[in-house]
Parts: sequence; C-alpha cells; structure tokens
Amino acid sequence: MIYQELKKQAIKDLTDYYFLKSSLDTLTKEISLLKNSGFYSSPSFSHSVMSSHSSDNVMLKHISRIEALEKQLARNKSRLENIDLALNALRTPQREILFSYYINRQRTAVTRLAIDSHTDRSALYRRANRALDKYILAYFGTLGDREL
Repeated sequence: MIYQELKKQAIKDLTDYYFLKSSLDTLTKEISLLKNSGFYSSPSFSHSVMSSHSSDNVMLKHISRIEALEKQLARNKSRLENIDLALNALRTPQREILFSYYINRQRTAVTRLAIDSHTDRSALYRRANRALDKYILAYFGTLGDREL
C-alpha cells in the first residue's frame, strides 16, 4: 500500500472510533432483542393465518438478520481492538494529539494544544503528522512508500 492510502484508512479508523465503540452496545442490544423477542410465540405471528412456507421464510429472515448483526459486531470489535492496540503503542502526547484532532474532532484542538504546549501551530501540525505516522506504523506495520 502506498502511504496516502494508509493515511486515509488511518484517519477513517480514528474518526470512526466513537461510532465503533457505540455500535458495540447498539449491536449487542439489537441482537439480544431479536433473540429474546419471542418471535416464534408472538401473538401477531399467527401460524394459522400464514402458510408454513411464508412462516419459514420469515423465520429464515429473522435468523439471517441475527447472523448478519453478529458478524458486524465481530468485525467492529476486531477493528476497535486493532485501533486501541495501535493507539496504546504510542506515547501519551502522541495519543492526545490524535484524540484531539481525529477522534474528538475538536475545532479548537490546534489552538488549545499550541497554548498548552507553549508552541506554535505549525510545530503542532508537524507533531500531529508524526503522531499519525507512528499510528500508521503501529497499526499497519509499514508506512508504505514513505520512510519515518
């Protein structure tokens, strides 16, 4: 992979971080609701009204939905674990910059961090780019066609 593709994927991962985290709860709850819905004994699901073919079709759709949600949950868990591993490989200041820039997406992150670290904005942008490079290296194991 070339560096620009890795960078694009890294930024997407970081900006999706909180969405992924919240999706774990949402997907788990939805799976639980579907599994405990009483689908098969629901009063609105009358076997006497529906033919056995259509009830089988509805049951298969229900089971397929649960399976799809479980697969999505597993993918999201895996992706989030990988993001966390890469973030934990960084030093605290690097993690803070990435959280401010990409995960929390604070509009005033650059100004606030520049003031807190007693540095100018351009130096902070360089630090953010280096932190992103370190994240890419930790996550993908390479910087592609770019050197650190």
